[in-house]
Amino acid sequence: MHDGSVEVSTPRRRRPPGWALAAFTALVGGVWIYAESKLGGDMLLGFAVLLGIAIAGLTWFVRTVLALSHRRAWSPMFLVAPLIGAVTVATVWLGIPFQARWALARPAFERAAQATLSGELPLHENRTIGGYEVSPSITDGTVRFMMWGSGGLMDIHYLVYAPDGTTVRAHGEHPDRNTVEHIDGPWWHVMEIF
Repeated sequence: MHDGSVEVSTPRRRRPPGWALAAFTALVGGVWIYAESKLGGDMLLGFAVLLGIAIAGLTWFVRTVLALSHRRAWSPMFLVAPLIGAVTVATVWLGIPFQARWALARPAFERAAQATLSGELPLHENRTIGGYEVSPSITDGTVRFMMWGSGGLMDIHYLVYAPDGTTVRAHGEHPDRNTVEHIDGPWWHVMEIF
């Protein structure tokens, strides 16, 4: 039964943040997770992620303030974008993107390292191994895979295979700023600053 009253919809600008913002936040989070799955990250994707976070955060803030200033009712939609952001930050902070990608890529790198040491794989030739763009070389008894498209403007990242416990070291121009960190087993991550 219709009582003759007219239903008035709330203007879009006064509504809580919606699914479009949630989808955009999830897209930014997905790009960030992908960028962090690369050894050394990805500078260009990093800038895109920062811009996306700024847009999503500002949009969420403005929409939330406008919605709360015109209505007193709470909506679960106020929490969707922040929850997506919190899950993304936790995932990146725990190192899950690189760990997952490395778990998938490691068998291919094991085969490539053995092929490089035996001379079957040409040195200094760009190729894709385990989803990474790399160029293999042999230095001090270790196989060094230079990572293309990782890091920033002034650094180079290497995935280093040291099969016999060889001490892995960086060879960059600034030894005090180079880093060497153990990943697992015979695998190391080397960052050289030049």
